Amino acid sequence: MAAIQLKGVRRTAPDGTVLLDDVDLRVGRDELLGLIGPSGAGKSTLMRAIAGVDPIHSGVVGIGGVDMTTVGMRDRNVALVTDARRLRRLMSVVEELVLPAELRRLDDEDEATDPRWWARGRRGGRRTGRPLGPPAIPRRLMSRAMERMPTALLLDEPLADLGPVEQRTLLEELASFRTATGITVVLATNHHWQVMRLADRVAVMRAGRIETVASPEELRRRPSSTFVAGFVGDPPRRFVDARVAESSGLGWLVVGAQRLRVPGGLPGPLRERLDTVVRLAASPDQLWLSRPEDPVDLRLAGTVESVVHRGSTDHVIVDVGSGRWTGRADPGTSPAAGAAVELTVAVRQLSAFDPTDGRAIWHGDGGPSPG
Repeated sequence: MAAIQLKGVRRTAPDGTVLLDDVDLRVGRDELLGLIGPSGAGKSTLMRAIAGVDPIHSGVVGIGGVDMTTVGMRDRNVALVTDARRLRRLMSVVEELVLPAELRRLDDEDEATDPRWWARGRRGGRRTGRPLGPPAIPRRLMSRAMERMPTALLLDEPLADLGPVEQRTLLEELASFRTATGITVVLATNHHWQVMRLADRVAVMRAGRIETVASPEELRRRPSSTFVAGFVGDPPRRFVDARVAESSGLGWLVVGAQRLRVPGGLPGPLRERLDTVVRLAASPDQLWLSRPEDPVDLRLAGTVESVVHRGSTDHVIVDVGSGRWTGRADPGTSPAAGAAVELTVAVRQLSAFDPTDGRAIWHGDGGPSPG
């Protein structure tokens, strides 16, 4: 049984703008689902719809196997923790503690754990006006949200106001807590690394729709579209258009006036696109500044546009004529902007997409690269 089941969920703004567009989503019990997408994709709107904060205009919201579409937020048995930056502006210490209790409608016999009792006994029932600072806000909110063990914990950018070290610490605490309790968690964030490390699956949103749902490894290795390929990753993949060709039994990807050999010949999905253009996606893991021993027919010549220093490696952005790719180089060895270079390409590790609709055509087998 799913902890959360959405079917055809739709919500529109008063001006007619579609905020959620026929969203279908299933979150299993004990699952940690990551929710990512660009700003304005609908992540927060979807979380609020699940929690019952905002009504939906069509579709079904199921929680714990029960249709909760018309049930108010107080009775849905989910806990929503939102952006700490907004909470800091709006709430004092006492308000931080009271809000989850008000939503849960605690009974009198729960006085010992009722944060309203804590506020009366420890603060005299008065607002202190003293805002909670990071990382106290998200930790306090998550702990209060968990007092009644909800069916699901919805985290909507709760760590956005924290530094990287504090974020990692709280995420480790969340991972340990989830392991101990088996609670279902949905984590919406703009920081991909959070969900790519923690989540069982990741849902990618775009313009109010779910673009894809897959495991972190599947997103990395087999993105379903150019949107996903260009959005997920650090840095995300870059694209180059190429024509699929074959001559003398060898497969080629023709990039402008240059061409790359496809080791082992053209795979079936590319052979079906013979003499047509595909869009190739590559990350720095599949590209590097050429070394003398690298095969000549697996190189592309280009011009350095810029260099990004990333600690243990440099990322060199190279214009190869029909697009820009990012190759890797050892620190301190990167050429200056404007220099002519060659990139060696792990062709069998690339992904190819339809340049018209963006859907995936072929993903490389991840076999050995020439480097």
